Amino acid sequence: MPTKSGPWEWFTEKVLPSLFLAVAVSVAATSFAIWQSVAELTSTVKYHKERLDKLEITQQQLVTRTEMLETLKRVEQQLQIVLLQSGIKTKVEIK
Repeated sequence: MPTKSGPWEWFTEKVLPSLFLAVAVSVAATSFAIWQSVAELTSTVKYHKERLDKLEITQQQLVTRTEMLETLKRVEQQLQIVLLQSGIKTKVEIK
């Protein structure tokens, strides 16, 4: 008994297989593009984290302005003590 081919049979035989293939290929291509983007973003984040860690270590090693002023005050006091002990009463200017 010959079957009468209608629009649904034509669609399932001719269009549906290529449609499934096109969808599968586009999903695979999109997945690969997303994977590449995530990998690039991950490496960028890792690089920035390493730079931030280095900057934090460097910042901890730097002398702050307050510490520098305190040190200069101590040096000035020590100079005054030495000048007083040696009997020098003139003002000393450092240029």
